[in-house]
Amino acid sequence: MTKTLAEIGLLMMINPEIKNDDLHLPPDGLPCYRILTGKDDAKFCHRVSEALSLGYQLYGSPAATFNGQDVIVAQAIIWPEAQ
Repeated sequence: MTKTLAEIGLLMMINPEIKNDDLHLPPDGLPCYRILTGKDDAKFCHRVSEALSLGYQLYGSPAATFNGQDVIVAQAIIWPEAQ
């Protein structure tokens, strides 16, 4: 059974010995929901790929805009246990 983020926070306050791995949380204190933004280049693609390799999943479609000089992209990602 998947726990809500509030339930997870309560469990961690009650028992500080519980680790992120025990609750299936993202590593290194990263948030469950993130939105990655940046120039549409290889560096941005590597950031998204790195997040996917950590276990994040794409959330929704990417967005793109033009700032007059560069294409700026955004991609939301979510930790699977947060759904």
